[in-house]
Amino acid sequence: MLYKKMLSIQIFIYFTKFLYLTYAHFRVRISKIKKKH
Repeated sequence: MLYKKMLSIQIFIYFTKFLYLTYAHFRVRISKIKKKH
């Protein structure tokens, strides 16, 4: 049971990191597009 809990926490952290990186990437792209116009 404890192992499953640890695994779910790791998956949650990994997913949050992925979400944050995607968000940061899109913010950079949007700012670049806004500067062009």
